[in-house]
Amino acid sequence: MKHVKFIRQQAGCCILLAALWGTGACMSEQHRLESGDPVPILINGRLDTVSKNHDQGFQQGDCIGLYVVNYQPNMAAGTLADTGNHGSNVPYTYDEAGGTWRIKDANGLYWKDFTTHADFFAYYPYTETGAAPVHPFHVAENQDLSDDAYGQSDFLWSRALDIAPQWSPVNLVFRHVMSKIQITVDDSALDENDRGTVSVSVLNTYTYGAVDLYDGSVSVDTTRGRHDVRMHRNPSGFSAIVFPQTVSTDCALIAISVNGKTYTHYGRMTYESGKVYQIVVALQKTSIQVFVNQVSAWEEPGPMYRVDAWWSGDTVQDTTTAPPDTTQSVPPSGESADVQRDRANLMVLYQALDGEHWKDNTNWGTDNPLSTWKGISVTAAGRVKIIALINNGLNGVIPSAIGRFDELTSLKISNNHLSGSLPDSLFALSKLETLWLYDNQIS
Repeated sequence: MKHVKFIRQQAGCCILLAALWGTGACMSEQHRLESGDPVPILINGRLDTVSKNHDQGFQQGDCIGLYVVNYQPNMAAGTLADTGNHGSNVPYTYDEAGGTWRIKDANGLYWKDFTTHADFFAYYPYTETGAAPVHPFHVAENQDLSDDAYGQSDFLWSRALDIAPQWSPVNLVFRHVMSKIQITVDDSALDENDRGTVSVSVLNTYTYGAVDLYDGSVSVDTTRGRHDVRMHRNPSGFSAIVFPQTVSTDCALIAISVNGKTYTHYGRMTYESGKVYQIVVALQKTSIQVFVNQVSAWEEPGPMYRVDAWWSGDTVQDTTTAPPDTTQSVPPSGESADVQRDRANLMVLYQALDGEHWKDNTNWGTDNPLSTWKGISVTAAGRVKIIALINNGLNGVIPSAIGRFDELTSLKISNNHLSGSLPDSLFALSKLETLWLYDNQIS
């Protein structure tokens, strides 16, 4: 992850500004303002979560658009408009080597005078046809086409109000206003002949809309109709950026194509601004299971819920029409992101290994602490440490999700009805000390 560097008001910075603007030496902020020299508008642009769509900070060549609105003589705030502002859609480009933002305009942008305050509004990605306060935007329908198609679909917004003239940079903290969907596909339960190249699409979404640059609110353009968004493939799965919106229960949500067969998941989903939806999809020959972890602020996890589904030809449909906020399996409040991921992965095991017909599945699939689930022991932090389900009627192929329990030290699943081959992910468990697999039909 690349962290955004900042210009700091230290001696080195003073020397830099002196060289740029002819002040001759380091001097106090007030002395500079009183010197009569024009005061350039400098900015510090950074991300609130120190991550962009590629889990990095701003990168070399990234360009933002800046609007500067002066206050009135009576100290009343000005009005953000498309044109006529002190600065209207002024492009600033990030120089990664120096950690600075440079204005593209050779004439520069300066404060009006030494006393007039101003409001600042900024957005990414920059477009020459940018408009204010309502800025039209469009997310790409094929975000797997290129990194740019995916990256340029992420809209970042920032504002800083009532800023006094200063030689030091104005701090602009950007935040995400779109919604991000991340999907991991687990096909370990499929036969080898049923596996193949996987593609994933988010269905029935509005891809046109606008962002209000004054307050960062987002609206969709329903007149352009709904479109499918093909997700961007990455090492950890699939990702897509979509407009905040609600997809109703009568619409398909997700389509997964593998080896010429398409699995389609139906349901209801509300995508909220600035949130990430982490979804695990477990494919089986006759069903599809979907597990969703809602993540706030692109990093903070929220509630997880489970949606069961059934197979119908080349399409998978829900067995429940309950919306996400009324379904069961909501974990206790205060669980860490790691514990919630363990909870979701345990449910992948439960579905893949026919958990409903186990001899004892006490508390599995409930919102009770994981330590109360049959056969599960946890660390002091609540992470899954031991899975012990000996002679418990487990039936099926061990899914690759087993390799996601990075605190697992003991896996005892002997004397069951497990078949197929062991997933490669099992051998990535660096803390695993005990492994009991005997009395199964594992090849």
